[in-house]
Amino acid sequence: MKETNTPPVADFKLVEGSATELRQLHFDASTSTDKEDSTDKLIARWDFNGDGVWEIDYSANKKANEIVNHLYNVAGTTTELLKSRTARVSLQEVRRRYR
Repeated sequence: MKETNTPPVADFKLVEGSATELRQLHFDASTSTDKEDSTDKLIARWDFNGDGVWEIDYSANKKANEIVNHLYNVAGTTTELLKSRTARVSLQEVRRRYR
């Protein structure tokens, strides 16, 4: 019987504040889930401005249950992208906009 592997469900929330000038924001992806693995086994990568450049890549080995920080030097709306994966290399992403 072949073992199936479903992709994780990537999810995150803003822990603090709005993206105002020179504001450090904190993001929490501990609400990400996976049917086969616990959240502490999910690895996350982050794009904090939606430009396709990963400020925190998988190589940083950030777990989905770790809070990450990013300093914005401009006020306004931002688009953050989280992509999570498991050791089995299943992927899923979520994008959110904050003002």
